[in-house]
Amino acid sequence: MVTGTLTVSPASLGLKLSLSGLWTGTLILTAHGGPVSGYHVAVPVPLLQDLTLSQASGSLAAGQSVRITVTAVGGALFSTALLTVSPGGLTVPVTYQLLG
Repeated sequence: MVTGTLTVSPASLGLKLSLSGLWTGTLILTAHGGPVSGYHVAVPVPLLQDLTLSQASGSLAAGQSVRITVTAVGGALFSTALLTVSPGGLTVPVTYQLLG
């Protein structure tokens, strides 16, 4: 069985202030060329209390995508958080996208 390649879009994520007052953004993971079993998106340990992810892990069939909502829930303003996406060892920088 051919194992697929995981891609992440966008390559870097700017969180925007939502109407609910939370900073949110969306990542899209897509399996190319075959299924990807056991993907996982990891938050840096110092920010585990500050960032939550919807569907941080799971499996994808070939060509399937998943939308992952990234939400900053803590009061901590960080400069850049690097999310790690496995398999593939991809990193996605997450920052606050301030208005202006």
